[in-house]
Amino acid sequence: PVLCASHVALMRDDELARFSEYAKRGGKLVITGDFAEFDAESRPREIDKTLSALGMSVRAKRMEKSGDITVVSGEQTAVMCDMNALYAFEGGEAIATLDDGTCVGVREKIGEGEIVWLAANAAQSEMQESIWSNRRQPIPPRVEAQASLRAHQLSHTGAFLNLIVGDRQLKVTC
Repeated sequence: PVLCASHVALMRDDELARFSEYAKRGGKLVITGDFAEFDAESRPREIDKTLSALGMSVRAKRMEKSGDITVVSGEQTAVMCDMNALYAFEGGEAIATLDDGTCVGVREKIGEGEIVWLAANAAQSEMQESIWSNRRQPIPPRVEAQASLRAHQLSHTGAFLNLIVGDRQLKVTC
């Protein structure tokens, strides 16, 4: 079974432990983007604490770099264009790299299962106006968040998941 956690930035410690147990018992955990960067009280969590809690031996450093990312799974390859990398990984099996060779995606066997993490976002998100209940201004009309990114996110994240899960080959062109 495959469990996908895409851009789940806030997570309790017990939830993080359950993801680790899932992988250890034979599940495949696929992570994209931010993951468990904050605890239940919205306090920042160090990336190495997240990796250790998952049972991973890889290490990571925060980075912000944009570019094309090449993802390789078996003999299949996809190039995801205009991506924002979040972390540079050290260790594990590199499955995704920036043009300069920086590893931004890893696969690691955990117990009977595995964890696959692509630490990147599709393009830069535009700002979304905040809506507070005690605003002194009229509430702006409702708009779809990140509407301009929808096609980019669907094609790139979809291509990544298809490669990793292995259902079918999907070629992405820039």
